[in-house]
Amino acid sequence: MKKIILLCIIILGNAIPIFAQKEINNFSISGQLIDSASSMVINNGMIYLKKLGETAYLKRVLSNVDGSFNIPVKDSGIYAITIYKEGYEQKKIEPILLSNTNIAIHLAAIRLLKSSNQLKEIVIANKRNTIEINTDKTIFNVENDLTAQTGNAADIIKKMPQIAQNADGSLELMGNASIQYLIDGKTSTLFHGNSIDALQSIPASQIQKIEIMSNPSSKYDASGAGGVINIILKKSKIEGYTFLLNGSIGTRIENGTLNTNYNKNKLSLNLMLSGNQQLNGNMPSGSDRTITNSSGTEHLIQDNQANFERANYKCNGSLNYKLTEQTELQSNFNYNRAQNNTDGLIYQKDLWFANGSNPLLSQDKSIRKSSSTNKQVTKEFNIKIIKKLNSKGDNISILGIYSDTYQENYYNQIQQGSINLPYRSGTQSFNPGHLKETSWSLDYFKNLSKNFYFESGIKYVQQHIFSDMQSATYDSSSQKYLIDNYNTNTNSYDRSVMAAYAQISKTINKNELKLGMRYEYTISKPWFSNSANNYHNEYGNLAPSLLLAHKFDDHNFIKFSYAYRIERPDYKDLNPFYNLSDPHNITTGNPLLKTEIGNNFELSYNKVKENAYSYTIILFCQYNSPDIKPYISYYNSLKIGDSIYQNVTLTTRGNISAETRYGINASAGIEIQKKWSIRPSVQLFNRHLVNLLDTPSILNGIGFRTNLNISYKLNQTWNAEIFGNYNLGMRWQGQQASNYSYTFAIRKQVAKSGMSFGLVAVNLFNPYIHQVSITDTRTIQMTSFKDVPYRSIGLSFSIKLGTLKVSKIKEGDNYLLSPPEN
Repeated sequence: MKKIILLCIIILGNAIPIFAQKEINNFSISGQLIDSASSMVINNGMIYLKKLGETAYLKRVLSNVDGSFNIPVKDSGIYAITIYKEGYEQKKIEPILLSNTNIAIHLAAIRLLKSSNQLKEIVIANKRNTIEINTDKTIFNVENDLTAQTGNAADIIKKMPQIAQNADGSLELMGNASIQYLIDGKTSTLFHGNSIDALQSIPASQIQKIEIMSNPSSKYDASGAGGVINIILKKSKIEGYTFLLNGSIGTRIENGTLNTNYNKNKLSLNLMLSGNQQLNGNMPSGSDRTITNSSGTEHLIQDNQANFERANYKCNGSLNYKLTEQTELQSNFNYNRAQNNTDGLIYQKDLWFANGSNPLLSQDKSIRKSSSTNKQVTKEFNIKIIKKLNSKGDNISILGIYSDTYQENYYNQIQQGSINLPYRSGTQSFNPGHLKETSWSLDYFKNLSKNFYFESGIKYVQQHIFSDMQSATYDSSSQKYLIDNYNTNTNSYDRSVMAAYAQISKTINKNELKLGMRYEYTISKPWFSNSANNYHNEYGNLAPSLLLAHKFDDHNFIKFSYAYRIERPDYKDLNPFYNLSDPHNITTGNPLLKTEIGNNFELSYNKVKENAYSYTIILFCQYNSPDIKPYISYYNSLKIGDSIYQNVTLTTRGNISAETRYGINASAGIEIQKKWSIRPSVQLFNRHLVNLLDTPSILNGIGFRTNLNISYKLNQTWNAEIFGNYNLGMRWQGQQASNYSYTFAIRKQVAKSGMSFGLVAVNLFNPYIHQVSITDTRTIQMTSFKDVPYRSIGLSFSIKLGTLKVSKIKEGDNYLLSPPEN
């Protein structure tokens, strides 16, 4: 580990002077943006630079927290700047003469007038790069993505450079599936329990952009060993009212979204209603398992024909109100209801041999009927007050969040020798439960001096989970389900987290430093009525973060970063309840799980040449110890309560000694003649596992992931796009299934209107994704397959209504640097 850290430092030290020999800027234009009425500074204003007589913008910068900006310029000449800021009138300053006698032009205070009229024009174009790389995050501007028309959040996130999607639909960030998800920068209980279902419940048409932070700063919670993904929903700041209606009708997925906004003076209102459904489809699966031990050899064959469907309904409302010029009130309410259903038949053949393949001692053929339903209803409310303390940008904010999630899980399985024979065994379970979470946080921002900032805050989170499990087993003699006292239980789980952080951000010339420290103290109190292992656990974690970057200009930089991350075992991981929906493959929790600790290192270089190409190379190393992994064990017979189950594989999660992932992530963007946009991405790494409790104790496996996105602008109103991705399955107790998908999309923008329509096809030439996984342990050899129905053909449409006028783009406009759409 020390060698890896030393290597990163050596590379960083040698790379900076090499890259620093790039382009030299001899001139500069600077100034400060001021509100003409209140004299308050204006941050995040966009300043565009171009030479007089030319149509293309040369550079784009944002004003700092104190309203200041500085634009380095390479050549002398006569220039013009154009300033854009939401809620203010556009301002243009020209001519600006740069020469040997006027090397640095300072424009002093530039006063902007607030816009008194509603926005009358929207230019239909890709205003920002689809993928933006900053020193601290990667941003995906979803509105620029055509294949997002009919998908969900998971479909969008998997297209980002550092992300891979596993065969079960879960996502990995830099090879780590432990991710903290945020919505509009806030935690959400929507992701507790099953992040896959949560992501698939958010339509892509609702999302404005997605931010990924593989090494987040200390101001973010330390949970999520892989990093943070922030999903930012659409909101309009246009004065007046707007309506945005999106919908799609397809062979596999259907969705619809209504987004309404009203903005007037100090008040801003937003309401979103949406629903999406994955239509009922067949999902064939099966397994071929061989067990060899002292008793002989067992060969179990399972063939499953199941139907699956999912539906989700969502309502989200927000209110922003300026109490005064210095104080703003923000509030948000979210209601989400999701449900999925599975039912099917499993054909089983169980063969026993004395040794090898002969002689055959016994065989048993059976049919099992199964069904399951999972429902989740989440209600969340949050309120935030932001107080500006002075004109330098100093502020303090208070955020309160309350959420209540109701979960209901049901399964039923019953088994018979054949269709005409009576049922001989079965189980059923009904588990309703509540998850309630309350959190309060206080954050403070201080502008110490120019480009020198201090941030600090405190946070308290209280979580309470309660469930009432009701289980029963089928009695063949009475042909009734009888209460299973062992698996019928009442459980509760309380966890509180107290946290405090402080960090500084300093920019000296072109060098950026961000240094932070966070402390989190956790108290966990699980109680499971049928378990003797109800250990109360208290522990503290000191989580530092570091970012060092050298910027060559606005876009090009080299960066080294480090972050300390943790993964706390959640309620499902700890609950010792046995899931008996498949008596041959049982799952359970582990009350003895320890918290996973992660240390993440990155060294990256980003290069952008406007209107031509960009690329990012990231060398990364993640060290987790102890690490949490799923375990599979085999039992000839397993006693659970009063019942004995034969020929069982038991899956649970446990701690291994350590896991180290190190590798490279490379991504690029290529623009060709303003029509073609090509975005390839490749991730290659080695996974080094150390498990002193198993054989072999050391395991290495290669991880590989790649994707490619190609878009083509046919003309001013027609756009087309192709996307494909592939992820190689991980090695762990065998080989997990690999995963791939591809998507075609085309969209037509109706001229001089707010309407568009399109066609999206997913896996057009393959009705299923055939996924094969292998389990290989000292006693278990098993090959499993699952055919996931993924092909979908859908028609989509979008309608914008309100006080808006749509116009075409002028031929001379620069698509990358055009002013952003409000």
